Amino acid sequence: MIALLPSFLTVEAMAVTADPVPARLDVPASPAAGSSTAAPVQRSGSADGLPHLVDPAATQPDGVGKISDSKRPKKALPLEKKPSLSDKPATNGLNSPPPLSWEEAERADTSPSSPAQARATGLSKVSTRSDNASLSDGTSAVVTQAAASLPVVSGLAASPGQAVSGLWTLSSTQPTFSAYGTDPQSRPLRLEAQVEHDPSAASQGSGLIWSGTGAVYGGACSSSIPCWVQSPVVTAGKLKDGWLIRWRVRASTSGGVTGAWSQWQAARVDTSKPVVSGVAASP
Repeated sequence: MIALLPSFLTVEAMAVTADPVPARLDVPASPAAGSSTAAPVQRSGSADGLPHLVDPAATQPDGVGKISDSKRPKKALPLEKKPSLSDKPATNGLNSPPPLSWEEAERADTSPSSPAQARATGLSKVSTRSDNASLSDGTSAVVTQAAASLPVVSGLAASPGQAVSGLWTLSSTQPTFSAYGTDPQSRPLRLEAQVEHDPSAASQGSGLIWSGTGAVYGGACSSSIPCWVQSPVVTAGKLKDGWLIRWRVRASTSGGVTGAWSQWQAARVDTSKPVVSGVAASP
């Protein structure tokens, strides 16, 4: 027992058994000849022969070279190639599908027989097909739309004269022609007229005799409110008594937009008898 600081602490000594196998550590005699500079020595049972220590060429089977040098076996399927993308448009694509039955019926109902007929009838229905689409008979939607915006004439008359059974009798060699004009765009209108020889009376002459354009009507001529327009008087000396002629009129705007010509009106110049026209009662 060992007494430390008398009267305060005492430590009892105990016997301890020593390790009979002493530990041994080899220390090199010189720092230059230590393990840090010594070459490693291969031991048995280590990682010799593992893949990470072997050259890849040593693992190739006999008779097989690089992948790029290898050949495909005979009658083998070709290797699949990845598709390449291109910015060029596709060629030999699918054709447009044929029109449906209801589309064919719609085309047959809405298409006029010819561009001239479309302009003559003054169509009010405008086609809404795309620019690339065409009607079944080749008439474009643009012609239909243009015909719908042209002025139209109706209520044709000649003065002085009267019509009986489709034949006008003119009591003057200087008549004038009139009609009612309507315009979908409510533009001021004027009347144009043409007079020519009747083809059935070839001995009297042939072709155009006279044409003229009247003054522009002062007000607007709309589709709901027609305006009365008149041609100039036929020039003196152009017509002779007893001639068979025919005449027609059309409306035009001051800007030069012309409507379709009316049908030809057959007439006879007969100054032997007076003709009453423009009958009215007042008051």
